[in-house]
Amino acid sequence: MKTDMKFSMLLDLIRQAWEGRKVWLRIDGAYHVSDNKYLLIMPDDDLPLNRSALKSLAGFLEFCHMRGAVVVHVSQLQGFYSEGDNKKFPVAFVSLSQVDMDNLLKYYLFRQFYIFTKVISLKEPYGSDGLLKAGKADVDMDYFVNVYFFGTGAGL
Repeated sequence: MKTDMKFSMLLDLIRQAWEGRKVWLRIDGAYHVSDNKYLLIMPDDDLPLNRSALKSLAGFLEFCHMRGAVVVHVSQLQGFYSEGDNKKFPVAFVSLSQVDMDNLLKYYLFRQFYIFTKVISLKEPYGSDGLLKAGKADVDMDYFVNVYFFGTGAGL
């Protein structure tokens, strides 16, 4: 009986990943992500984290020599990216339902479908919120985002 349940769970994960693939193809088709753009997936409604990531995005895109970015999110984010940065590095914001976001992350777990992807989350897909909860390091959110997610240091 346990084998049937495990098999059923595995099939469900595969089904979710397949649905996530459809979400990815829809996004790539509409926004041409693979045209020298970075894909940022923001699955959480973590306002300080998302705001800090968007604040650092232009410097990161310049550092990586990218033309722009597509930000996939579940919460309202458009107001956090400055207009001046948007002229130099255009950013498209794609709002997804929570179900579509979960499916996209399942697909990303199965196959990292696009090399220029960053998942901006302390919970998804692997769970790394303990880094900030440990309280051993005295860092602000901007520094944390630049080092942990973008790998560029605090100089941006």
